Amino acid sequence: EETGVHGAVLSPVCVMPYRSGRHQGLNFVFEALEWQGEPGIAEPELFSESVWVSPRAMPEPHATWISDVLRCRADGVWFKELHWD
Repeated sequence: EETGVHGAVLSPVCVMPYRSGRHQGLNFVFEALEWQGEPGIAEPELFSESVWVSPRAMPEPHATWISDVLRCRADGVWFKELHWD
């Protein structure tokens, strides 16, 4: 939803329940193997820029959970619990 594209072919990567202060939730993370539309910033009030990079070249700063997703994908791990203070 943040990129403005529609995932045509999705592959599940992992499930990440999270807790941060009073907030908690469950993220289902998918890899888009094929999509429709042009990737861009669909929520400009939340994001200032969009980049296309190799997972090994993630810019800093980035959301910490993205590194967790990439590690899960590389290790074949499908479940990771996240806790932030």
